[in-house]
Amino acid sequence: MNRTSAPTIPIWQEERDKKNKFMQWLRSNGFMVVTKDGSPAEEGRYKANVDVMMAIDALELSVEMRPDVVILVTGDADFAYLVVKLRRRGIRVEVASVAQNLGNALKSTANDVIDLAALFRTFELKNTRETGDALVGGQAARSLALARDARVTNVQDSSPPVTQRPQQPASGRQTHRRRRPRFRPPS
Repeated sequence: MNRTSAPTIPIWQEERDKKNKFMQWLRSNGFMVVTKDGSPAEEGRYKANVDVMMAIDALELSVEMRPDVVILVTGDADFAYLVVKLRRRGIRVEVASVAQNLGNALKSTANDVIDLAALFRTFELKNTRETGDALVGGQAARSLALARDARVTNVQDSSPPVTQRPQQPASGRQTHRRRRPRFRPPS
């Protein structure tokens, strides 16, 4: 009698599935997620260089959409210069990262920092829990968002390094700003 068993799932595929679930959650909650397939670098690792893409997208969107707040989900200190540029445009910049991966330069230039450790623990609990409430991830994400909103409204914002304000026309007429398009995540 021959026995055949289901093929084992490689660990990289499980990790990819976890990341895909997290990215889907981000998209369904209104985040713009930029992904790029990596190219092989060193043994077992890939390099994608998405930092340049993120910086260009953030600057482009700041001009096109004029958002009040930009949340960068990264800890890479190379983004500190982008934060300065966005703040000079009068945009509040928050950085979402895990504390141990957050660069000091990025932390010091951002208006606020959101620690993602609690959110990641919630996803771990949701993925490993066999019984119980299936909404644990969503509930924890909502409570994290509420805590963030309360902290933001209670914190006195520091002024951006340099504010560029549009000048009124000489005729005294007020200019009408174009209405900002609402961002809708791709389906």
